[in-house]
Amino acid sequence: MKRTTFTKKSGKGAGGVVIPGTHPSLHNGLLLVSSGIPSLDVVLGGGLPVGSIMMVEEDLFGRFSKIILKYYLAEGVMCNHSLFVASFEDKNEEILTQLPKPVTKDILTGSKTDDMKIAFRYRDLSTATNSLDAPPKYGHYYDISRTMDKIDYQHCGITTLNLNKLTTEDTVVPVSTMLRSTLNKLNTIASDIQHTAPKSIDAKTKLNIIRAAIPSLGSPVWCENTADNVSIIARFLHALRALARNSLMTCVVTVPTHLYTPQQVNFMRHMVDCSIELESFTKEKTNPVFSQFHGLIRLKKLPCLNSLVPFIPQSLDLGFELKKTKFQIKCLHLPPDMSDGGAENDGKTQKSPCDSNTLHRKLDF
Repeated sequence: MKRTTFTKKSGKGAGGVVIPGTHPSLHNGLLLVSSGIPSLDVVLGGGLPVGSIMMVEEDLFGRFSKIILKYYLAEGVMCNHSLFVASFEDKNEEILTQLPKPVTKDILTGSKTDDMKIAFRYRDLSTATNSLDAPPKYGHYYDISRTMDKIDYQHCGITTLNLNKLTTEDTVVPVSTMLRSTLNKLNTIASDIQHTAPKSIDAKTKLNIIRAAIPSLGSPVWCENTADNVSIIARFLHALRALARNSLMTCVVTVPTHLYTPQQVNFMRHMVDCSIELESFTKEKTNPVFSQFHGLIRLKKLPCLNSLVPFIPQSLDLGFELKKTKFQIKCLHLPPDMSDGGAENDGKTQKSPCDSNTLHRKLDF
């Protein structure tokens, strides 16, 4: 019997070390983490690459960008990652009590009896509407209508930075000082040996991911809309991306881009790895395509690390819907036409060419 060189691939990562909450990409081999939203992971090609920064361009009132940030942090809690939040909230520690509750997928997915009665040969075919709803192999499901139990996050390590403590009533701290404090705090966390790629790996090596969240960067609470402040924010994003590249970290930054000019927004997009724009519907929806959606998602920049071409999703026409229990991204499609159309609306009935009244008439071929 001939011996082959085939060896069974183990489920562990390189060197036998498994980082919790990570999985390799099927497209470029990068290490990915889930964003907490399964449909968003499908759009991004499996999740957020480790060492990348995603910028969420806020909707007009910032409602849906906060939901995406909560999903992102909730996934970090379930994967036992190290969390970091920098904001102007007085009690940043209470953000864990506002995260969505993790649930099993059976609660959020409909039962099999609710499926449409179609031919069995078409049931498993992927369509543009359900391709983003496929159950992921990684990540968790959450119920946005309920909050996370204390037993789920009591062992979670979270570091917060209250930027209000840097300001006083008499003096106004410039935005450069606040961003420098944020960067120094993250640099201290990333200097830990479990958050850096080690030179040598053994059985005792334990690695973990840092999930950083910076909400509403560039809002009036941070600074005024000036050319100098935009340049400072762009330099901060560039330094933050360099720090993420040299450590096991992912970062989600939300920016109210509607307060800035298109040239300034493009300047910020150039400094991040991924950028998605949220546009919520504030007026009455007249287009039937948007009947079931609460807003649109525009992919302004897709992550392209260690590759020449980024992953391109099946469709770029995307919308988001906030249901009672979950936030979901779907492909735009026309709803079915349930009205009685055709000849009945015109008050005319079409006759068959073989009708007795038309047998003596000439037929056109």
